[in-house]
Amino acid sequence: MRFFPFVLLCLFARESVLYVGLCFQYDLCILCLSRLLFQPSNKTSDLILIIFLIFVLVFCFKSDSSLGRLLIYKVAFEMFKQNFFEGIGIGNFQVLYGHYQAAYFGAGQYSIKELLLADNTYYAFNDYFQLIIEIGIDGLIILILIVRFLLNSIERAFKGVRPLSLPFTLLITCCAFLISLAVAALFTHIIEQTLPQVILLISITIILYYSYWSAFGKLEKYLSVTIIFILPILFLSNFSHLTQPSVYEQWDKARTLRSAGYNYMALELYQGLFDNLNENGDYLLAYGDLLLVNKKPQEALIVLERATRFKTSNQLYLLLGENYEQLGEYAKAEKPI
Repeated sequence: MRFFPFVLLCLFARESVLYVGLCFQYDLCILCLSRLLFQPSNKTSDLILIIFLIFVLVFCFKSDSSLGRLLIYKVAFEMFKQNFFEGIGIGNFQVLYGHYQAAYFGAGQYSIKELLLADNTYYAFNDYFQLIIEIGIDGLIILILIVRFLLNSIERAFKGVRPLSLPFTLLITCCAFLISLAVAALFTHIIEQTLPQVILLISITIILYYSYWSAFGKLEKYLSVTIIFILPILFLSNFSHLTQPSVYEQWDKARTLRSAGYNYMALELYQGLFDNLNENGDYLLAYGDLLLVNKKPQEALIVLERATRFKTSNQLYLLLGENYEQLGEYAKAEKPI
């Protein structure tokens, strides 16, 4: 039963390997939390065990993946140094990282291994670090305040329940979930994924429920119960997909037509979607590519240049180079990003 929540996640999630790892980590957290609560003398040995296992799992398996992350951390640290106070803006990591990576390789201080491992990167593979890079010093302060508030809430929640009771077991489970996700967020991009968001939301809500239940009035108690059941449902899908389902259905249809070779029919659908998706980098990239295929370089240039505001990728700049070539602007076509 301890593995049941993450087994469900593995069945419905695309990154099954990640969730298998989380399953192991969750079970380890349950074991260690139980030992810490009922055998306090084992605190040091449990902490050493956790640190050792995290090191082994992260750096001893798939070494190329770990080295790729080290390259990302190196480039991201430069972003952090140059934008420590104000940050680069929420959501701008995926837009700016490619430029910083290009500057890193342009400086010539890189290894062949790093050159082979470099790729289009849209996440820092450390959710906390990415938050600080995007928000700046305010992000660090927010993280500290959130952690402190959660620790105080967890302590207060355990004081209000009897050991080995159902609420006690539920709190242990929620804490194990939080620790598992918190550790995973150190080494991968997980918080932006829907399923972890649901787990995180439910776990925090339950902890807050038991922390402040006695202080709630009747209305607040009803509202807290409602929140526990309603908010996770809102996070089961991306909000844009909830509010604009027909738009994304049309986009899927357009991509199907494009892959089947019906370029003019696909183009008509893409044109009709522009007003709704003109801030979606993936849509703009695909739309610009289709315009080039249909020999509309002037329109394609407007779309592709707009795409650079929301996403950076080698494919995007290859298309821009092709676009400038079709327009006869060869100097711009050969210009590096």
